Amino acid sequence: MMILTKKQKFLLAISDIRLTKVVSEVLTVAAVAVVVNVATGNPGITTLALLAGVIFLHVIVSAVSVLFLEHPQKHSELTNLNPITAPSRRELLEVLSQDSAIRVRERWESLQLPAEVVDRLELQVEDLVADVDIAESEVALITGELGSGKSTLAEVIHRRAITAAAADSDERWPIMLDGRSASKVDFENFVKQAIPEGCRTFSLVVDGLDEVDRDAAEGIAKSARSLAHRFPGSRTVLFSRPGFVRWRDPVAMPPLSEMQTSRILEIVADRRLFPTDFPEPLRSELHKPLFAILAARYFALDRPRSVTPAGLLAILVEDVLARESRSGVDVYQSLRKLASKTTEYGGPVPESEAGPPEVRDALTATRLIVRRNRLLSFPNPTIEQYFAAQALLRGEVPVSRQIESLSLWERWRLAWMLSVAVGSWDETLALIAPLLSVNPGTASWLIGEAVPKWHSGGASGGDPLALPPTEVMTERIRISLELWRRALPAPFHLLAARYGYTWEELDVRVAVSGNMADFSLWVAAPSGDSARSSESTRMLWHYAVACATHPAWPWRFIQTVLINVFEDFLKTLMGNPDVPSLRAEWQHDLACSLVPGGFAAPLIDGPRVWAAKVKSEAVRLLEVLDEHRGDFIEVGGRRGYDREQLQALAGSSLEELASTIDGPYPTSDMPLVDLEGWSGYSPDQLARRISEVYRSALQAYDEIVSEFFPDLRPVLSLDGLRPVELTGQVRVVSRRAHVRYTTLPLPAGSENLVRISPAREGVEFDGYSDEFLDEFRQRRRAYRPSLPSWTMTTFADGSSFSPLDRMPATKRVVQWIWRDLKQIHLTDRMAPH
Repeated sequence: MMILTKKQKFLLAISDIRLTKVVSEVLTVAAVAVVVNVATGNPGITTLALLAGVIFLHVIVSAVSVLFLEHPQKHSELTNLNPITAPSRRELLEVLSQDSAIRVRERWESLQLPAEVVDRLELQVEDLVADVDIAESEVALITGELGSGKSTLAEVIHRRAITAAAADSDERWPIMLDGRSASKVDFENFVKQAIPEGCRTFSLVVDGLDEVDRDAAEGIAKSARSLAHRFPGSRTVLFSRPGFVRWRDPVAMPPLSEMQTSRILEIVADRRLFPTDFPEPLRSELHKPLFAILAARYFALDRPRSVTPAGLLAILVEDVLARESRSGVDVYQSLRKLASKTTEYGGPVPESEAGPPEVRDALTATRLIVRRNRLLSFPNPTIEQYFAAQALLRGEVPVSRQIESLSLWERWRLAWMLSVAVGSWDETLALIAPLLSVNPGTASWLIGEAVPKWHSGGASGGDPLALPPTEVMTERIRISLELWRRALPAPFHLLAARYGYTWEELDVRVAVSGNMADFSLWVAAPSGDSARSSESTRMLWHYAVACATHPAWPWRFIQTVLINVFEDFLKTLMGNPDVPSLRAEWQHDLACSLVPGGFAAPLIDGPRVWAAKVKSEAVRLLEVLDEHRGDFIEVGGRRGYDREQLQALAGSSLEELASTIDGPYPTSDMPLVDLEGWSGYSPDQLARRISEVYRSALQAYDEIVSEFFPDLRPVLSLDGLRPVELTGQVRVVSRRAHVRYTTLPLPAGSENLVRISPAREGVEFDGYSDEFLDEFRQRRRAYRPSLPSWTMTTFADGSSFSPLDRMPATKRVVQWIWRDLKQIHLTDRMAPH
């Protein structure tokens, strides 16, 4: 179903005014104006002014007349609401079924499939979609990657609802919307009005939630849940790419089965094909319907010019343009222009904006574009994004304006992703370099999404093992390194500091040998410094990996270097958090780890008794180091100690050590019954202890991000929300405390507010509730209006907790930062524990 904006409706109305009628009425007005001019003696300019004013007024009045008075049926068609006549239930269902068939056929036809192939796919479509179980769900979110068949499955679910409604008048009424249309209407009222009189339930399918901004998508999801409560027995199915909509239990689109994949390949190629018949880099993509169709189409014609999904799209476009080249019409430019407009508008555009009739005819002749109600649109969103990406790569869209605001950039993010996926080295350099300089976190997300980490074929096709010349590849890596370093100096300085140097004191070497790329740090040899010159052959750090042939891969290579640096830094931080708010926690861990069971010290014999044990053990270990002439010793697999740390513990007074062992957080307030620790804490005292842990973690987060990641702040989720109100509950189950909490932004300049309370019987803390999500969105708009919604999460979370945990605040802050970095592809593994 297609929903139009007011602007689109008005432009359509303007375009419907008949030229002959305007001309005839304007001539009449002109004649009257001449008579008035002669009778009054006014200068001729009055005639022109009067004429211009009347023409303008006439156009406006005519537009309104066309839209609301002369053509009420047209108005009904545009809004899809309140038709003039009330068709029967059977007729309505027939229209819905026909509309669905048209949408599916248009999507397949846009892939340039012959009519007979589309017919065969149409006949078997029920058997060619992934099997997803949502039978018990009132509201379900199905997620899938690009090309995974989300839209086809959405239509299949819609058709099943149509069939069921036609067979039984008590069945749910079928409704289908795309995300862009759903974001332009009062969603709940629209659904209510779409249900015919007498129907009590509905089956609603909303496709393409990831094609609108995240706030709009979250609002639609919230409305869907609200409607489920108001219309018991109804069902809503939402579709989106993974990670875009906050959802408790999304259903992932499974890949096609081997049988389904082989069947699609056979239908499209008109001969038996199997995944093993295709080049290795493409085989994993064949379990996505879009790329199975494209691959079968082109490899069946013995034209294997590409082995990447992006390359298959490029070939599709090349063949269309070669077929549809027309004298006087630049079809390629017109497609790029139209894609830019549909991306900006967020949907179809009036055909008048595409150009004169010959251009519109040329566009629809490609089968990449469909015309409906004098609106032009791309039936396949992937192809729309491909042409928008081409407009970006050719400089037809002002990149500088887009990167000024992350909120503006969000509208084009999918086109940017495809641009980097299909562009040449020079084209991606022109996009990534300015984005990296303005917002390196966004650039990192883009590179991580669009560029394969390991081997892949080039976007332009050719031999998948063919690399650019060694000197060219090396130079591209050097350029990537320098631009990454300018944008994110902190991790490079962290890497150098690990070995006791500044970045400027090191010799950085990047090289390509064969198909291997190599990054290494060496001690530089300053001229005239003979002492340092002797070290210049010493390599400090090395990273090497097989090159990929993707043109933008040098960006990805340096990104993987940064991933290693960030992950090593965070792991080191867990053992020695050298930040003010975590220092007391680290000192507590240093003392308690020396003696087995030391973390239970405050609960057993008291901290002073354990302080004496710690001093005694420190003295003993110093004697062991003296005996073996060592400077470092591992203790019980818990942690290592150097001589200086042991000397500090041995030289501390009992009072100082007792205070350290007591810990920085509220201690037990009840007699200890067992060694698990829970019996030493009342529910309120345990909640106070956990609150202090989270308060310290929030403070440490600010200190770490400010010092080490300042250039990433615009896209670090938790940093964007701070200061925050962290609210949660703690419940003890099976000798473990389980904490569930959420974070809400507070006004700028506020202090972080932490409130953890004991769970109440029968009251479930829900960070996914509509009430919480509404509050989150309202506060984000009020307190963080400039933040892009695509970077935000609500941080509804849960974790287990023990009074005997080592460095609990450190553990949580590392997990928060790790998660933030993973969201922008600067970590790629699970956070350490």
